[in-house]
Amino acid sequence: LMGQAAAAAGSSAGSAAPKGAARPAASGGASQAMPPEPPSADGDDENGEGGPDEVPMYVFLDASAVRRFAADRGSAKERLFTFQGLLNLCQQGHMKCTPPDESSAPSWLGEVKERDRIIFVVTDTVLEELAHIAEHNPGERRQLEWLRTAPDSYLQLCHQWGILEVLETTLHTQLIKLAGWEQRALELRISRWALQNFDFACLWESQIESEGRVLFVTADEALCTFASEVAARLAPDESTRRVAAVHVKRVDKAFASDRTYGGHRLYEASQKSKANKFCGATLSAQIMHDLVIAPALASDSAAP
Repeated sequence: LMGQAAAAAGSSAGSAAPKGAARPAASGGASQAMPPEPPSADGDDENGEGGPDEVPMYVFLDASAVRRFAADRGSAKERLFTFQGLLNLCQQGHMKCTPPDESSAPSWLGEVKERDRIIFVVTDTVLEELAHIAEHNPGERRQLEWLRTAPDSYLQLCHQWGILEVLETTLHTQLIKLAGWEQRALELRISRWALQNFDFACLWESQIESEGRVLFVTADEALCTFASEVAARLAPDESTRRVAAVHVKRVDKAFASDRTYGGHRLYEASQKSKANKFCGATLSAQIMHDLVIAPALASDSAAP
C-alpha cells in the first residue's frame, strides 16, 4: 500500500508489532518489517508493561481474503468479516479499537488494552498479487487503485480506527518457516505471493511469546489444505508452534452460529451502520481466539 493508507499504517507499527519485528517508515511507505530482536528476559516491554500477552492479535489476510473483505455492500450482505462490517462495529463501539475521536466512543467500549485489539495485516506482497490479478480486469484495477490511494478507502479508514496495518516485507526475500514446501505449493497452484505471505505470518508468529496471537485468513481452499498439511507434518513435535489458517467463510460461520460468547450478536450488529444500545458483546482478540483460533489449532492437532 504505497499511498496514503500505507503511509498511515507506519505511524503505529512501532507499538503494534512484536518487539523489534517492525519499524515505521521514516517518511511515507508502509511499515517495514525488520529482523526481530530477542524478547527481554522478563517478557516485559520497555515501559514495564506487558508480558507475553500484551500484544494485539494479528490477522494476516491474503489476496483472496482482501478481495472478499473489500466486496461491495450488496455482495457482502450478511457477512461480518468484510471491511465494511468491521467498520460498522467500530463506529458502534462493538469492536475493541482506537477511535479517531476518542470522545465519540460509547461508554460500553470501556478501556482498550493492547491484548484486546485485533489488527488485520495486509502486506505489500498481497498488494503485488492483487495488482497481478487486476492486470487484465479494469474493474479490479479501479478498485485496487481506490484501496491504495483514496483517503476514504477501506484500508485508510480501518487504519484510522486502529484495526489495520500495512507492512512492507522487502527484507523477507527467502522462505524461512516454509523452506522445502515450494513443490507442494506449486502442485496445489498456490501463488508464490501467497506462499511468501504465509511464510511471513509464520515468522511473525514465532516472535511472539504467547501462542495463538496470529491468525491467517484466506478465501482459497487450496491454501487451507496446504496449511493443514504443514500442521500435520509439524504435529509430532509438540514444541513447534503453528499459525492457524482458516477460510474466511469458516470465520463468519463461527460467529454466526455462536451463542456462548455473543458471536451471533456481533454478526447481526455488523450489518448495521449505527447502534443505539449495546448488543451484548464486543469483538476482541479474546473472542476471536475462543471461536476461531483455538478450534483451528485443536483441529490441526487432531488431524491424522
